[in-house]
Amino acid sequence: MPSKREQVLQAVSDLLKAALPKASHFRNEVKPEQIPAGGFVNMDDGDPGEPEVTLSPTTWIYEHAIPVDVAALKSRTVSAELRLDAML
Repeated sequence: MPSKREQVLQAVSDLLKAALPKASHFRNEVKPEQIPAGGFVNMDDGDPGEPEVTLSPTTWIYEHAIPVDVAALKSRTVSAELRLDAML
């Protein structure tokens, strides 16, 4: 069974795929030189870093940011910004 961290990352990935179904989805990849026609979405795993600890009761608190890159392809008639707005 995957770890809780992996379950959360998979859930975020599933949400991105549902929100942007026409885009090409990747995980931990660099942005390609050629952006796919439907758009490009890359989710990095991020780093939970060191936890904050409370002592009564002993609890470890992590703040884990998950960076997401979204890019759109521009054309002669439509700017990348307008396509990105339409995607989001």
